[in-house]
Amino acid sequence: MKKVFFSALFSLLVSLTIGQDLKSIKKAYDKNDVALAKTQIDEFVSKNPKNAEGLYLQSKIYNAVAANEQMKGANPDARMIGFEAFKKAMDNSKGNNDFLKMMITDATFYKPLIEMYSGYYDAAAATF
Repeated sequence: MKKVFFSALFSLLVSLTIGQDLKSIKKAYDKNDVALAKTQIDEFVSKNPKNAEGLYLQSKIYNAVAANEQMKGANPDARMIGFEAFKKAMDNSKGNNDFLKMMITDATFYKPLIEMYSGYYDAAAATF
């Protein structure tokens, strides 16, 4: 019984810690502090490479990095990193009901994907 209790307690503490990290990253992203959000999400994803919500947030942040004129030069492949993160998030979300609920209820869920494609289109049109 003690093993079950301590296992459940440990799982709860780990999930609270992960949730808190994502909340602070979302706050930085919402405040348009893209540099801070990028460093935080890189650290989070390196520790939790299978977390679908973290990967989705990474795709949003890297799309913002690609759109930012100051950060675009230091991160020329930001759109591709964001696209790969989006693909991994979709692959890792199978069976995750919370992520599925977010997909259904979030009206801007596919916005990072659309912005990636439109960003590539704009870059190609400018080059042409």
